[in-house]
Amino acid sequence: MKIGRIIEGRGGLYTIRDENGRDFILRAKKHFRHEGMVPLVGDRVHFTPGNLEEHGWLEQIFPRSSLSVRPPVANITQLVIVLAPEPEPDFLLVDKLLVFASRQNIAPLIAVNKSELDPGVAVEIRQTYSTSGV
Repeated sequence: MKIGRIIEGRGGLYTIRDENGRDFILRAKKHFRHEGMVPLVGDRVHFTPGNLEEHGWLEQIFPRSSLSVRPPVANITQLVIVLAPEPEPDFLLVDKLLVFASRQNIAPLIAVNKSELDPGVAVEIRQTYSTSGV
């Protein structure tokens, strides 16, 4: 068996990148479905590569350090929240994302795009969130 990380999942097939940077196409074993566990992008896994045209098998999913439901990804280490002056930023959504990141021990980062449209927005965002450690 080999160790790798899921980099794509589509239609019951998963692309796994191993520690040497090689990609493998795998199917998940049925026991994941019976356990109610869905393999997600970002999961570290044990897998058995396939032979020639035959798909390999995803055997085991290691414990996750974080989990995002939307989008469905696992083991996130940083969350980048991108804001722009137009349309007006939704600060309630920003606050919800910051709470999510805090609960999952994910390092948040706020980036302001298109700041030339209104330089005051970037200054306001920096003042508002600087005390929160973001």
